[in-house]
Amino acid sequence: MTELRTVVQQLWEHTPRNVFRTDLTQQRADELKAMLDGSVLFRDICRINYGAQINSKLGAEPSFGKDEYLSTTDEGLGNPKQFYDGDHMRAYAMVWRGMWVDWQPDLFYGPRKPALFENPKVSIRYVSGDSDTFLAWVDEERFYNDHLVVNCVPYHLCAGEPSYHVKAELAAASKHYPLYYLLGIVMSLPVLRYYADLYATGSLQGAFSHVYPDTVKQLPIPQLLAPLPDAPPDWFSRVQALGGAGSTSRTAVRREFGTREQLAAVVTACARRRQETELRRVERLHDFTDFMTSRDEKWRWPTGASLEQPPEETVMLQSIRDKNVSVDLVKTVRNQFRQQVTAARGDVAEAELLQSSIDAISAALFAMPAPKRRRRS
Repeated sequence: MTELRTVVQQLWEHTPRNVFRTDLTQQRADELKAMLDGSVLFRDICRINYGAQINSKLGAEPSFGKDEYLSTTDEGLGNPKQFYDGDHMRAYAMVWRGMWVDWQPDLFYGPRKPALFENPKVSIRYVSGDSDTFLAWVDEERFYNDHLVVNCVPYHLCAGEPSYHVKAELAAASKHYPLYYLLGIVMSLPVLRYYADLYATGSLQGAFSHVYPDTVKQLPIPQLLAPLPDAPPDWFSRVQALGGAGSTSRTAVRREFGTREQLAAVVTACARRRQETELRRVERLHDFTDFMTSRDEKWRWPTGASLEQPPEETVMLQSIRDKNVSVDLVKTVRNQFRQQVTAARGDVAEAELLQSSIDAISAALFAMPAPKRRRRS
């Protein structure tokens, strides 16, 4: 017999797009609403839109697709721009594969304005990660990308684009929000759960959803009324101490760092270091793979293996031994393998510590009352 599930009408009426969310309770809805009390919406801080739709305009002849304007070199391109698409993204990182786009906006169906690309920004993949998580990073190198990426550019950085009509008060307020603060909040457990409970579409195979710009615009960001101070010089050792004591909780981090400004500064520092760690993980794997293929061009990782999920050493070395190479080369590979596995494990541990800190600090910020503006004397 099919189980019938009900939705309280009042909850349904206040659910975004009136989606039937049978797991949403009144208690949870109240908790989600409370997250907005001391927050602004992402749309109040950033211009948010898809990347470019690189295909021919409707009715244009000859028609073309994206690949016609992509290249693995910038040579011979009329207007080359470094480019990536959503498939290149992972949590806190983007793996650039040497792709360039010949930027011809007059020919493209949806080119967007250069201000959406040629500024530092937070970028979020259009397809969620597993279990309705975000894949996002801070792009400080001003890459161009396609419509499988949602770009978020602070208003003060794109205010010079006339068609955006950025109001002066929005541009001024956006200066209070560092990009890595925005990244940390967006990638934190409170916001991921907010998205999953209210906006995840479940429209793709498995626990994946589309991430629409209109959804990103509605994400809550704990409000900041002034530029942030720097994080304390010893912030990382203090985070490590909390993690080592098993005390990375909302209460513990608030007790440790105290004020809203200090908490925001530390979550910003955590997110920056978290992205640096992720980029280092990508680079480490790339460099080790290059090291191995330089010894054997046909070398491949065993199925399911990596530096972070290493195979047995004997399995790792077997392919090299099968080539009848020297004993010295086998020792070199063994030593390199051991060193890189150890370093990779350190990176994983650091990434987990930083993420748990981001989650706890973000939860503490959302639990704090709305900040009050200081009266001018």
